[in-house]
Amino acid sequence: MRRAWSAVFAVLVVGGAVNAAGQEPARGFVFSAGGGLALADRSPQGEGAFIRVASRRLPVVLDLSIQSTPGQPPVAYVFPACPMPGCSPTAGPYTGPETALMLSPSLQVTEHHGPTGAVLYRIGPALGWLPDRAPGDAAIEGGIRGGISIRLGVGSGGLLVSGDYVRLFRSGDTAPRWFLPITLGWQF
Repeated sequence: MRRAWSAVFAVLVVGGAVNAAGQEPARGFVFSAGGGLALADRSPQGEGAFIRVASRRLPVVLDLSIQSTPGQPPVAYVFPACPMPGCSPTAGPYTGPETALMLSPSLQVTEHHGPTGAVLYRIGPALGWLPDRAPGDAAIEGGIRGGISIRLGVGSGGLLVSGDYVRLFRSGDTAPRWFLPITLGWQF
């Protein structure tokens, strides 16, 4: 946890120094990175981080993010004895750690508020790889992602405060079905 926050702090300091120097890059892409809190269904709060690449000319953004929550403490289940020989009790729901590495191409609309602020709205499909999952669950799941960011800064760079909703289309009673990362970052 300490390393993640140190990395976020370093990105903010370096980004602030570049922006303060007045160096507006002449490339066709805008980069942003950050991290913060991640919430998930049936799980306590965890950590989230993102890297985004957006086009200056087209309303598209590619988001690569990771959300990780520690999972619930173990729960003791009491199963009744099997009535027939050869049967076995079923296991309880998965309560371990939950991690999702997400790739999300999205459409992004920017609403400018003067020279120092903007609100960015994005929505698009999501593809998630779940390394921490219940035994027998699919490793890759599709979904949808929507989000909003507030950017404070001159030009295209500045401080980003973002909130996203990621919904995974999972079958059955499998967790996690959704993530809600709330992050702080910097757009370069």
